[in-house]
Amino acid sequence: MHESQMSDPKTIIEAYEAGRIRRILLIRVSRVGDLIFTTPSIRRLKARFPKAEFHFLTNAYSQQVLQGNPHISRVHLMDRKSIGWRLFGLTPAAAALRKAGIDLVIPFRWRNEYKPLFKKIEAPFVYRLTNTGATNESSHVAERLLDGLAPLGVEPDDRGMEVFFGEDEKRAVDEFLARLGLEKGPVVVLHPGCHQTRKARRGGSAAKRIWPAAHWAELVQHLHRKNGSSPILTGFSGGDIAGNEEICRISGLYIPQFTGGSLNGLAALLARADAFVCGDTGPLHVASAVSAPTVALFGPSRPEVTGPYRNRGGAIVLQKQIECVPCKGNDIKCSDNKCMKQISVQDVCNSLSQFFETRTQP
Repeated sequence: MHESQMSDPKTIIEAYEAGRIRRILLIRVSRVGDLIFTTPSIRRLKARFPKAEFHFLTNAYSQQVLQGNPHISRVHLMDRKSIGWRLFGLTPAAAALRKAGIDLVIPFRWRNEYKPLFKKIEAPFVYRLTNTGATNESSHVAERLLDGLAPLGVEPDDRGMEVFFGEDEKRAVDEFLARLGLEKGPVVVLHPGCHQTRKARRGGSAAKRIWPAAHWAELVQHLHRKNGSSPILTGFSGGDIAGNEEICRISGLYIPQFTGGSLNGLAALLARADAFVCGDTGPLHVASAVSAPTVALFGPSRPEVTGPYRNRGGAIVLQKQIECVPCKGNDIKCSDNKCMKQISVQDVCNSLSQFFETRTQP
């Protein structure tokens, strides 16, 4: 592998046109939301290099984002906690990738620790994204990735992010809503959790993004009075489910829960939702991908960078402009996340009413 080939877009384009790039490996090993941000780039890369076969390397949990994606031929898994990876930067997937004959590697986030992997799979070309955020430092992450691919001739389109689901997930959601008597709606979905919710409640970095359980409980009570039926709580981790149980206890109401399923099942549910309320976490981006009308609760982070992106169902971002927003660092522990606490239940209800009014219009 020559250093000039690692970053020279012209060389890569010429190699593709000469038939020397037939298989392309994309890499993003991170949380669900980060992977969803890559989906517009995946789509446009396939449009730019239609004859190439695309592989993707990610972690076991986030691979759900790619399930059913028509642009990806094969998903490979990396365990960054394994001894082989920590000591040598190698993953069991390396042998399969080498056998697959990868010609070009594109990491969506560059890490020097990937270099042993590149050497192991013997890919002749590696492209390092540049100019991410060059157009606008406040641009969305999804657009920054597309900016980084522009030197390869990748052009953006007017579509948003993508998460796919099949007939099995759709049927399961239909049956779930039928049991609740919500076949005709209104279907209101709430996701109170955040990634690593259990750690967050012990003061981890995600704690700053959590809306108080008492606020969620009051919102549930309001929706129950307004609609005559309860909203649906979603969650994945044990921490999410424990948080949902706390909300049920505070509200004093039975609240149906859609928990423990797949990300694709959640996508199918949100595709049926009349409204969705969520903080800055992975399901927020699933909602954008399936055009679910969304009220996004933002505290420490920047919604223009990691918020709803091209949600055709509509998205309302609620964020209080206080002196410490945006937060100065992910590692700063916050003993009082007033940026989230100051978002009132009435703020959320007023935003939801806009979606309900649209739903009732002839």
